[in-house]
Amino acid sequence: MTAVVRTALFAAVLVALAATAAPAAEPIEYETRLEGVEDEEVRAVLMAASRLVAFEDEPAATIGILRRRAARDLETFEMVARSQGFYDARIEYRIDTEQRPAIVTIEAEAGPVYELVAYDAVFDAGGEALEAAREAWAAIEPDVPFGERARAKGIVEVQGRLLDELTRRSMAFADVTERRVVVDHAARAVEVTLHVTLGERLRFGELRIDGAVDVERIYIERRVPWGDGDLYDSGRLVELRARLTATGLFESVRVLPGAELDGQGRLPVDVIVREAKFKSVGASLFYSSSDGGGASMSWQHTNLRGKAERLRVSGTVSEQAQNGRFLIRRPDFLVNDQVLTYDLSFGRENVEAYEAARVKTSIGIERMVGPRFVLRAGVSFEAGPVKATNLAYRREKETEGSQLLGFPLLLRHGTTDDLLDPTTGLRSLLNVIPYRQLDSDTGFVVNRLTESFYVPLLPSRRLVFAGRGSIGSILGTGRSSIPPDKRLYAGGGGSIRGYRHQLAGPLASDGDDKARNDPLGGRSLVELGADLRLRFGERFGVVTFVDGGNVYRESYPSFDDELFWGAGMGLRYFSGIGPLRLDIATPLRRRGGIDDRLQFYISLGQAF
Repeated sequence: MTAVVRTALFAAVLVALAATAAPAAEPIEYETRLEGVEDEEVRAVLMAASRLVAFEDEPAATIGILRRRAARDLETFEMVARSQGFYDARIEYRIDTEQRPAIVTIEAEAGPVYELVAYDAVFDAGGEALEAAREAWAAIEPDVPFGERARAKGIVEVQGRLLDELTRRSMAFADVTERRVVVDHAARAVEVTLHVTLGERLRFGELRIDGAVDVERIYIERRVPWGDGDLYDSGRLVELRARLTATGLFESVRVLPGAELDGQGRLPVDVIVREAKFKSVGASLFYSSSDGGGASMSWQHTNLRGKAERLRVSGTVSEQAQNGRFLIRRPDFLVNDQVLTYDLSFGRENVEAYEAARVKTSIGIERMVGPRFVLRAGVSFEAGPVKATNLAYRREKETEGSQLLGFPLLLRHGTTDDLLDPTTGLRSLLNVIPYRQLDSDTGFVVNRLTESFYVPLLPSRRLVFAGRGSIGSILGTGRSSIPPDKRLYAGGGGSIRGYRHQLAGPLASDGDDKARNDPLGGRSLVELGADLRLRFGERFGVVTFVDGGNVYRESYPSFDDELFWGAGMGLRYFSGIGPLRLDIATPLRRRGGIDDRLQFYISLGQAF
């Protein structure tokens, strides 16, 4: 046996003996503690950045590995402290291995706060570009957090806002080439200077559209809020995206600046869309204890001829009414953002106050008159027999005809966040409809203003206070000369909950049946409502509410008569298409033999 072989065998034996004699060290389990930091925001940032905390579930194989984790935390914590405005922070660690698990304590003393005392931007251009850049800086400078803790987040946010503002002023390729941060330890102050390269002022170039198959290009082009060759403004891209999204024709919309300039030195814009389904069918059920049950169905095409022409066919069948409706909307009529509407409806009503069979047609023009205002004006004609339930207010005992020429005017304003379940914002609706009775040569004007508001009482918007007020007035003729279906009434699920439909107002006994109490309607109306809406979990909610109002004989509310008040509670189930509501209400001004103790309402959407 050679000397080399003997040496190798001897070494192997020694290694084997050492392995059996010295057991492997057990991994070190540990807990991390942070001391000396009172600011909860800073503490949360430090713990989120801690390597020790991140690997607590993975015990350190040796004490050396544990110390390396702690040492890395010291470096990280120092950077985090500076980013939070603490430039004299003192950070140490200690390890107690006598405990099981071991305790790793990070002791941090933040030190004095350093304030942001100066922030400036230096631009590398002159002339018109420099002037526009200075305007951009002046626009954001009031929001620079001077005098506050010099957080890195705030410093970077100012830089981002400046670049956004420059982009809005046609400098899409502006870039910060240097961010110089000067720390004055004696004064405990921080000064920041940005050096910005502006590049050329850009102008809008070609509009490139991708993904539009059934929607014609001309319709998209009409939504564009800039002209060819206008100075580039990134805010216009956001506006175009909002306009296209609002059409409902697209599942997704992206509006992006081109990556390169075109041959004329202009910046192309890419519009990338995915079309939605244009045909849809809808159905709903509703029920109230006074009005009975009913159902409605609809079919809709939202892009009939490629330019967002909309056709909607709908029908409703209930115990009190049966009707059908055809509605056509043609956008961009004569000018952009102006809609031509044609409406044809027909049906029968048999309600507390009257029986009617009407055919109605109307044509109108609708357009935006402000950021959130819609104005609609038109002409309508309706004809058909109407019979008042109460004999005292019929011109004849038999069914009579009625022909009305109307000139409806509507102004709508809204800032709410949802159509069926608003949690914030306002809604306003003003209706003014002058009518001319062609069969009796008399006229009158129906006016109604409704205001609703929604106030979230919690940041999560799970508790919302909703209020509603409505006032109506009919001018021009006496109550008996107004067709019964055009008078004002109150009561029911969409009016004053707790009272039957049309019964919260003046009543009269029918001449043939003294036991009956028929609503007469009026020439003025007041309605009030308040809901407190609480949502819990993902699907359910509860509501408490109070409604009030009355109808008056004269054209202006006199308030001589006491208001009818109703109150109750409700349940909400939040489905994918909106909240399903069940409300139970009781009249607080109950009239014996007229008003029931309870009323039930089931439908889709909040009460208002």
